[in-house]
Amino acid sequence: MDPTTIGARFPFDVLGVIFDFYLDEEAVDFPLETMLLVCRSWNEAALGHRNLWARLKIYLGHFPTSEVWTMRLPRRLERAGDSTPLEIDLRSILDSPNSPQGVRTDFDQCNRLYSNVFGDLTCSWVHTARRTAKELLIMLTGSQGELCHRWKSLYLGLSPHIDLGKGLAYPTPNLKALWLELPFIPLSIAILPSIPKLKTFEVFRPYSLPLPKIENVRHLVILDLSRVIDLSNLKTATNVETLTIGTREMSPTTSIPYSLPQPLPRLSSMSFIGNSIPSSLNEIQAPNIRRLSLKSTYPTTLKAIVASSLPLCDLQELHLTWTDPHLWVNELRTTTSDLLLSCISLTHIEGDMSSLSVIVKWYWEDCTTRRGEKGHIIGKTLNFWSNDMKKGVSVTRPEGKSELEGVALSLGLIPPSISWEIILSAL
Repeated sequence: MDPTTIGARFPFDVLGVIFDFYLDEEAVDFPLETMLLVCRSWNEAALGHRNLWARLKIYLGHFPTSEVWTMRLPRRLERAGDSTPLEIDLRSILDSPNSPQGVRTDFDQCNRLYSNVFGDLTCSWVHTARRTAKELLIMLTGSQGELCHRWKSLYLGLSPHIDLGKGLAYPTPNLKALWLELPFIPLSIAILPSIPKLKTFEVFRPYSLPLPKIENVRHLVILDLSRVIDLSNLKTATNVETLTIGTREMSPTTSIPYSLPQPLPRLSSMSFIGNSIPSSLNEIQAPNIRRLSLKSTYPTTLKAIVASSLPLCDLQELHLTWTDPHLWVNELRTTTSDLLLSCISLTHIEGDMSSLSVIVKWYWEDCTTRRGEKGHIIGKTLNFWSNDMKKGVSVTRPEGKSELEGVALSLGLIPPSISWEIILSAL
């Protein structure tokens, strides 16, 4: 294609679609600025789409990423104008545990490795990326926090060695989504003083974090909790619709006390990872909950769920994933049975091989010994999904045991016809 002839004929909005696609695939070596060099009409169109320059995917790692973004960011902010909402993704990918798709962080890219005091090879660009990330965050904030008013979304994946307190100390009245990886903010500092539009808030592995007031948040995720986090403002999350909370150490004796609001009228999905059950579970009123997920469960966790005030009879989806089930096999069998007896409206069950083997075995016995008593299967379509196989099987109105035996065979589960003793010993 000759851009000086054909490209010039593209309408302004069509060029915008092309630029959006290119921005989604942008890399350090192939930046959005390339579009400015195609021809004059593309240059004018790209500069006319101010929102393109306000979508910032800043991934700092090996050379020359820090140098490139130090020069590139001021120009992009200038091209975005004075009022365009900013969508910011700022990560030091040599520290970030969740590197963006397509961005490589392996050491074979680095020609400046040295041995640290532990004798491990360390990338010498780590400190440069951290220093640059802090400088760029200050630039994105503004000298007096004036740019924070334009933040629409913010993803910070930085080192815990970087204090984020100052960067998050200003009002962000238009912020709708916030993701924080490895955040370090002294508990004595109040952050995010104004977040009236915040709907999505995710925190991963907080080193120190005073949770802000999140009364308007709809999607809340806090993973790898540590004790150095102030969770008192969780009680303000009265409008949350999907909630995920997980502890850093998956141990039955490790728990971090916290409470949720008693009325949760919008809550539809709740997920717990590790031993992260809230202390106020018996007081929670969540009439619209339809999905429950439990990962790395322990008998005490299942017992707390069964004994809670949650309307388990209305659950439609149940997700169970176990870690080291052989430590608790007998208890897990009993508590899982109690849980399934309460969940009479299930249409979807998801889990790993261990949990699904126990669940299918339970239903295999239930379809004859309790037929119709609780109404678990008869008259329903029930989908079993295996996380190990990445495969699902649906059964509709199973009249006998053969359908469930087919589920086990298709998903690679332990056959339900085998005795409980053998099944539990094989987990």
